Amino acid sequence: MPKCTFVMAIGMGICNAAIFKMVPEAVPQAVGGASGWVGGPGAVGGFVIPPIMGCAFTALSRRARPFAVPFSRGGIVRSDLGSVPVNQPVTPSLDVRVASDARSTDVPVPLSREARLILAVDRFIYRVARRWLWVANSAGALMVIPPLLAPLLMATGHQTLAGIIYRLFSLVCHQMPQRSFFLFGYQVAYCQRDLAIYSGVLALGLLYGLVRHRVRPLRLRWAAVLALPMAIDGFTQLFGLRESTWELRVVTGALFALATVWVVFPRLEQGFAEIRTVLEERFDRLAREGRAQPLVSR
Repeated sequence: MPKCTFVMAIGMGICNAAIFKMVPEAVPQAVGGASGWVGGPGAVGGFVIPPIMGCAFTALSRRARPFAVPFSRGGIVRSDLGSVPVNQPVTPSLDVRVASDARSTDVPVPLSREARLILAVDRFIYRVARRWLWVANSAGALMVIPPLLAPLLMATGHQTLAGIIYRLFSLVCHQMPQRSFFLFGYQVAYCQRDLAIYSGVLALGLLYGLVRHRVRPLRLRWAAVLALPMAIDGFTQLFGLRESTWELRVVTGALFALATVWVVFPRLEQGFAEIRTVLEERFDRLAREGRAQPLVSR
């Protein structure tokens, strides 16, 4: 099953790249706006649907499955350790061969291979939950630094490495020269609007690290208001009503970045804080029972 999931993930990534590659061929006059509208529903689906499914599962059942790990409020995993609500003691369901002995003795029964694997996964999830903002900002930096580095590489004679960057970012942007900035006489690896979006997300993500405990999530209707100027700018180009300017592309892209960070990051912080609390309580109980080492860093 994990192998099938991995193969499916690779296929979905390839399909996603193919869709964005087709955008400049379908609507070359408004690639920026069209890319935003293609990516937007996908981002909403990935962000909204899993929590809804987790909440629905929690409402229909008092026991959580592995599928709902990040989203349910009832438990973490189902294994030899059991699926345990955070407000109830751990009651592991052991293998049939040792279940009767385990109920009649205080000696901890060694964990099965599956249980040890799940504990290792839980520890990894805990580390990610503690450092999710660092991971997000690192991903943002990977979307900002290479496109700006490509013109410098071209200017210093590293055409092969620069060509790799240009080809990679051609999967997410039309790279039209008339809609792109130039550095050192060479084109940045993506357009002006994409530069505003990705650099805005990175800058606001770094700023969020300083105020993360004082920022409440933005309501979706206000996020739509912030994203609306980019939609208007893109669609008016798409239908040939007008031609946008670099100033409008930068401003509308920055507003979209603000909406994205303000909507997503505070909600991620709330979700990961809940995951941290649940895992800490679970490992504390397992440590008291002698079945696992406590989480090292808190």
